[in-house]
Amino acid sequence: NTSRMKVSFYDVDLKVQGMASLEECIDDFFKKEELSGDNQYACDKCSRKVDAERGIELLALPAVLNLQLMRFVYDVKSNARRK
Repeated sequence: NTSRMKVSFYDVDLKVQGMASLEECIDDFFKKEELSGDNQYACDKCSRKVDAERGIELLALPAVLNLQLMRFVYDVKSNARRK
């Protein structure tokens, strides 16, 4: 089974911490996430949780696309943002 959702967008939030280049940031943004174990996908068609992959696929680009470089990360221990 495949689940797809079509969404228009104009902004892409890119993590920069630990990345060496803009290309690496973009690759990380489009990397597929494995949903398994405690993080399984709740399938509406099968009415159960199943292993799956989640990711973003571009169908078309807008005339203007904003790339936001996320320089700060949230630190759970200190309950604050840090660079």
